[in-house]
Amino acid sequence: MNSNLQKINYVYVPINLKKFNDSFDHEKRKSTFYNSNIPELVRIIENSDKDKVFDLIKDLKINEIKAILMHVNSNYKQLKPYNFGIILKYKFRRSLSDLVYNIFLNYFDNNTFIEEINDLLDKVSNIYTNNNKDIINKIKESSVVDYLVGKTKKKSFKTILIEHNIKNNTKLAENFFEGVIINGTYENIKQLNEKDITYYMENLNAENFIKITDNYIKKVKLNESNQLLPRLVFDRFDKPDSNNIFWKNISNNTKEVLKGFYNKLLIDKSFGRDERSLFWREFSNYIKDLVYNEENRILFMTFNKFTVIEFVDIGNAAYIYTNDIYSKYFKKYSKTKDSIYNSILKDKEKSITKVNHKGSWQNKMLDVLIKAGLQ
Repeated sequence: MNSNLQKINYVYVPINLKKFNDSFDHEKRKSTFYNSNIPELVRIIENSDKDKVFDLIKDLKINEIKAILMHVNSNYKQLKPYNFGIILKYKFRRSLSDLVYNIFLNYFDNNTFIEEINDLLDKVSNIYTNNNKDIINKIKESSVVDYLVGKTKKKSFKTILIEHNIKNNTKLAENFFEGVIINGTYENIKQLNEKDITYYMENLNAENFIKITDNYIKKVKLNESNQLLPRLVFDRFDKPDSNNIFWKNISNNTKEVLKGFYNKLLIDKSFGRDERSLFWREFSNYIKDLVYNEENRILFMTFNKFTVIEFVDIGNAAYIYTNDIYSKYFKKYSKTKDSIYNSILKDKEKSITKVNHKGSWQNKMLDVLIKAGLQ
């Protein structure tokens, strides 16, 4: 049984079960916690006929009966739907859905339990209210995650976790989180806060991480206000050209989106947010390979037919080379840890051209990129 539920549901029963069976002493009822006597009381109920069960439970308090049912369902193989159906019928007209839902939390991933509880639910179906029916049916269909996702239309992810007491049920909470991303709407996803996304994404295996990322990218347009998911991807699986399980299996569309976003982050890291950063960010989705040599403060941007070399320090023109020339003479410097002179990368004869960052240089650079074959 869930230890958290056990702590919550303190109820009192008498120490002496014989007296308890003969008559209910409300003072002695308060003499000890239920834990010591509930197993024996369950045994008595299981071995009693219908009339005896009714006589036994009619004077019990709701919390006491809930404790009995919690114990039974923490050992679900003992479950006798007929007798415990009687308990539900007479004592849980108002709180049936809450009770069954709390029991269900303990066995979210146990198909055997779901099958066994169906009989019990059917036996007390005549007392379902309209409010009970929806959640009970979802539990019987094992689709409680869909039920919860539907509720996020009006309430936040965090609120649903708290209201449905699933915050500490890791498996169910993770399934709920995945359900919001995969089956939820854009509005559902917007309600997820950074803490939720970080916590659940960090605990996902690679396969589910890929599935979640693909669905998130389909529904949410990445911008300045929602950088968290791509940052989690890059922290865990490195940059887009890495040869690992994530980048091998993610969809091509998601890969292109994340690659463009990665390029923007690296451009910002190189230039800060100056006019060069604002210019090159517009072309982030066209860049096939981007390397920032932090030791030498040089940015190498390879497009489909040409490569631009930008020097971060002000006062240096940008040089544009065909990719053949770049690969043959200059690419080896892109990842070197050694100090290099900028002049090594400034070769007017081998370059297509150079662009100084003066006046309306952006217009001139755009013309150069188009003529060089920007696609």
